[in-house]
Amino acid sequence: MQPQNEKGKPAVLKSLDHALVFDPATKSWTDLPNCLRPAPATTSPYWTGNSMQCGWPLDTSKDAPEKEADDRHHVRTFHNTSLVLDLANPSSGWQSFPQPFERRALAVVANSGKLYAIGGMDAKNELSNAVDVYDVASKSWSKIQDLPAEGKVKSFAVAACALDGRVIASPRGGKIFALSSDNTWSEVAKLSGSRFFHQLEPWNHSVIALGGTTGDKPLNTVEIVTIPHLPKPPAKQIDQTSPVRGKTPSAFRIPHSQFIIPMRLLTFALVALTCSLPAHEVWIEDTTDGKLVVRFAEYGEEYEKSPGHLDSLKTPEAWTAGDDGKPKVFEVQKKSDHYLLVDAKPENGAQAEAAFAVMKRGDSHARKPIFYARWHQAKAGAATPALTFDIVPTATAGEVQVFFRGQPVS
Repeated sequence: MQPQNEKGKPAVLKSLDHALVFDPATKSWTDLPNCLRPAPATTSPYWTGNSMQCGWPLDTSKDAPEKEADDRHHVRTFHNTSLVLDLANPSSGWQSFPQPFERRALAVVANSGKLYAIGGMDAKNELSNAVDVYDVASKSWSKIQDLPAEGKVKSFAVAACALDGRVIASPRGGKIFALSSDNTWSEVAKLSGSRFFHQLEPWNHSVIALGGTTGDKPLNTVEIVTIPHLPKPPAKQIDQTSPVRGKTPSAFRIPHSQFIIPMRLLTFALVALTCSLPAHEVWIEDTTDGKLVVRFAEYGEEYEKSPGHLDSLKTPEAWTAGDDGKPKVFEVQKKSDHYLLVDAKPENGAQAEAAFAVMKRGDSHARKPIFYARWHQAKAGAATPALTFDIVPTATAGEVQVFFRGQPVS
């Protein structure tokens, strides 16, 4: 959008069909092919080398007294198609594909192979909390739970982004919502004040809210809000009768979060075994900059940090299978809220072992349960058992097989 009026004159705003790309390395802009229509009043998400837009064009020059008002839904042109540009081959130009809605002032977010179109105003000038989801792989649209924004404005001019594998939305009113793996929204944080028509950007497990308006005056303030992890569903349980003294120990616990795909499509991390410490867990996850890290946290709570309880976790030993089939050991470095597996890559498998002292009373020795964690890409096929008792990903995404002494347990 660009102002067309002279300074001090009535505002004349007009959407443009220009498209440019910025290269942070060279700090330079490059022209892209013009859009098939003036760019709409919405964000343009990026996914896997593509840029996409949907919404409507704005031209308030028609609001001049000698022209028909451009603020009526029968005059405005709402679009029922989205546009996509292949950034690897921009000369191919913008392509369109159908969308099952006509809305403006909405937010569009790319996350885990899907596009989320959130809120806005429809062609009847009705404000909306609707959320439509486009699956890039199947090229199909579906609806999920509405964003639970309150007030008359609902999710008009909502801001949204993807953070740590989740969609985060910030409608007017100040509340911040996160989308769970079951496609339901939960309030996870709150801005210090209400704003809309703002931008929301991800940063270091937080979101940055920039600009916007309160509804009464424009804002030039910037606010950073930490987004906590959502509480996890009850853990899956596996009961195993101990071969020692015929007793049944505490159930081996597999955190549910490791069976979903929170950060990368077709990728999951699996905690193979935790014992005797139901409150904490250890797992491997990938980062936005393509690294693998070991996390340590109480069930459903914030990551443990250093200085703090992270220092109580024995430095993990981590490895992957080398080309010769022998373990290739990773260097492990302690950071503020994780252990970094140096040179480990998300596209390759990784395993880790760590221990944490618990239940020390008086002069008695503390217990030291051992944690094992595994990272494995589903597209890499079935994994190989590496422990006496191991829970191993199969060739089917999200499916695991229990092994004991190298043999599958039915």
